[in-house]
Parts: sequence; C-alpha cells; structure tokens
Amino acid sequence: MAKMIPDQLPESIESGAERRCYDALRTELSDAFTILYNVAWVGRGRYEGQQGQCDFLVLHPEHGALVLEVKGGTPRRDALW
Repeated sequence: MAKMIPDQLPESIESGAERRCYDALRTELSDAFTILYNVAWVGRGRYEGQQGQCDFLVLHPEHGALVLEVKGGTPRRDALW
C-alpha cells in the first residue's frame, strides 16, 4: 500500500474522481511509492513567478516522479471545424 500525504482526504473534497483516484493509488501501488495530494508549485526560468497546482504527485525512488491532473465527467471532443 502506497504512502499517502495527507493520509486521508479532507471531507471538503467534493470531486468523486479525485476520491476514486486517491483510493486507487493508495491500494494499487506498493509501499515503494509516495503520493502527495494537492501540490502547489511556483515556476522558475521562463515560467518565473507563475503559480499552479497538481492533483497528485506520484514519487518512486527508482522510477522518478509523475504529475497527475484528475478530471471527472464524460470525455468529449469539441471540433473547431
């Protein structure tokens, strides 16, 4: 079971998609993984001073880092032409 930070989602989180993803990451990944939820960042270099947030930052000592942005709903395509 992966280490989750925080160890429980706050009750205020309304996104069902984020809740399902949190539970799946915790139960499906091994304890070699550390997953951080709701990570804020500030850009550097050409993105200096820009702020952002990611839903999940998945960390592994051998495989590195993976940033996940979770979206709920039904996939669709809006064609411009």
